[in-house]
Amino acid sequence: MSRPHRSQERSRPSPQTHHQHQNHQSQQLNTLNTHHSRISRDSRDLRDFRFETSELADPVSYTLHHASELLHLNVGGTRYTTLYETIARVQSTFFNHYCKIDARSGKVVRFNSHIIDDGTGAIFINRDGSLFAYILQYMRDGRQAVLPKDQGLLRQIQREAQYYGIESLRKLISDILNDLHNDHERSETLENIHAQVKQIAHSLAFSSFNNRI
Repeated sequence: MSRPHRSQERSRPSPQTHHQHQNHQSQQLNTLNTHHSRISRDSRDLRDFRFETSELADPVSYTLHHASELLHLNVGGTRYTTLYETIARVQSTFFNHYCKIDARSGKVVRFNSHIIDDGTGAIFINRDGSLFAYILQYMRDGRQAVLPKDQGLLRQIQREAQYYGIESLRKLISDILNDLHNDHERSETLENIHAQVKQIAHSLAFSSFNNRI
């Protein structure tokens, strides 16, 4: 004798099962985002690697130098001498285009195809030579460099820092200019207060003299 047929109904998932399913989907999404970020980063690294290897494939386009070797610069006709390490280590979009430290050998790669030679072996830079003295001092000493207090000269140096892509120096000068501006405003306020006090004292003295007459 056959058993009576029972209709089979799908059981609804419990709240705990539904929550676990959501967590699983969230984990999968995070994993996909992580893989996507890695792929994007690897693609950028690969583009940079192709660029560098294409540059280094031509031995005429670059030369290798020890960090302690002398480097000669001709900035607008003014000559400077520094170390390759000074130029290569600074965070500068301008100079990093000329020199870069090779992570494998520790030597400095000089990209000759990016450089204008002045005929004596020095790198020619078509900028103000006198202002470059402050730029070079900052590259050597960092925030310990001594900068002028003249606001007009500071703005000129700031413009040069922006050209050379040295963002830390540009920001440092902005902070100095703000401090000088605030000091000037405080000085003017004190002068005005002093003038007002002097005027009041003079008025009181004059009033006292009139009362005596």
